[in-house]
Amino acid sequence: MSFNQNNGAQSHDGSLPRPGSAWSGSYPAATPQGGTAGAAYDAAAAGDGASSPYGGPPPAGDGTALPKKRRWYRSGKVWAIILAAVVVIGVIGSRGDSETATHSSTTRATSASTSDGGRTTAEESQEATPSEEATGEPEAPAESEAPSYESMHFEGTGADVITVDGLDNSILWVAQATHSGYSNFAVWPVDASGQDIDLLVNEIGSYSGSRLLNDQGEPVAIRIEADGAWSVDVLPYTEAPAWDMAQPYAGHGDTVVRITGDTDSLTTVHMTHAGQSNFIVIAYDDGDWFFPLNLMVNEIGSYDGRTVLPNGTTVLEIMADGDWSITAE
Repeated sequence: MSFNQNNGAQSHDGSLPRPGSAWSGSYPAATPQGGTAGAAYDAAAAGDGASSPYGGPPPAGDGTALPKKRRWYRSGKVWAIILAAVVVIGVIGSRGDSETATHSSTTRATSASTSDGGRTTAEESQEATPSEEATGEPEAPAESEAPSYESMHFEGTGADVITVDGLDNSILWVAQATHSGYSNFAVWPVDASGQDIDLLVNEIGSYSGSRLLNDQGEPVAIRIEADGAWSVDVLPYTEAPAWDMAQPYAGHGDTVVRITGDTDSLTTVHMTHAGQSNFIVIAYDDGDWFFPLNLMVNEIGSYDGRTVLPNGTTVLEIMADGDWSITAE
């Protein structure tokens, strides 16, 4: 058997079929392309000669062999598309992993920062009260301290007015005065309207003594009449001389005495005065000094007697021109 090749088509006698003629004959077992299309056509010819694996008889024409079907997985374009898709998916996946890792590291950094220094107010509050953790009880509030009152010093010569505006009248204040001259020496506390509140001192010549300044009102100034040098110290009553009542207390002239002994029970006191002018003793409670507890003594000249010290007395104001003494019995 011989084979003729014409554009890749083959027949038994080397001639091409005529147009419009029925198909007959057989095909070689192999084609120059290495396929088996001839066998398929032989099988079709053995039947009714009207069909073929391509849906009908072989086409009439120039004898060109029918193209072979190619498998999809043998196509270079398909593999190129698949490769491109894999690359794109890989890029997207790596980017997502990078963002996830960045978010995770940021979260861990934030958590670490919070655990190291970003403590909450509640945590700081718990650390600020270690005594509560140790005892299981809240810490007792600190006791309020007594208010601090500063003294004031003034000095001059002759008549003058000194200002004590802003004086805290919640406590008793003491005016301690001196004068070295030959004429009248007088001291008045003055209120905000310019009116004299009380005559504290009225002496001729030299003077040294102390009187309560604000027991009759709220002074903003002190008016002074003098012919010589003078000085005035304004002190809180807590700086006045203290008497604990355990021993007799003695003094001279006008004096403010702070009592530190027990005055909650009935106490009898023995008092003396050696002078020629008034001898007056007034008891005060530092919480209600506008209403003296008692006028204990009011005499002229010498005095020697006993009287009762009112309960709750904290301050005694003594007005005298001579020596005096007081003893608790």
